[in-house]
Amino acid sequence: MKQEKSVGAVIYQKQNDTMYVLLVKHTASTLPSLYASHWGFPKGHMKDGETEVETAIRKIKEETNLDATINQTFRATTHYESAPGVQKEVVYFAATPNSENLLSVHEDVALLGFYSYLDAKNMITYPSDREVLEKWHQWMMTK
Repeated sequence: MKQEKSVGAVIYQKQNDTMYVLLVKHTASTLPSLYASHWGFPKGHMKDGETEVETAIRKIKEETNLDATINQTFRATTHYESAPGVQKEVVYFAATPNSENLLSVHEDVALLGFYSYLDAKNMITYPSDREVLEKWHQWMMTK
């Protein structure tokens, strides 16, 4: 079975004592219709020679225009079959924005924004991404 790896991040910020997470709505025309138009976290394939953190930083910048700081103490991994015969691993870190230049600059992102934990939990399309959000929430409760 072919293996693929992507890396992304749960980007969060606090406003008025409420924690918000960034979601993007991917609408990639290059993806099978099963995966197009879904809400989740910024993520993407690793390039040759990139570390996981470098990939996360690059994908955050490409999809959201944000510069972000990665917190490697949070790391969640999901696995699924992305296409027949293709096993995909996605690694997520936590990240905080260093700027407020939120703007979709990527052709595969239709919408993006910061949402409360409960709103994000209801908006996220795939159960595996909801599990990542839950793990992030538990991690935040221990901080």
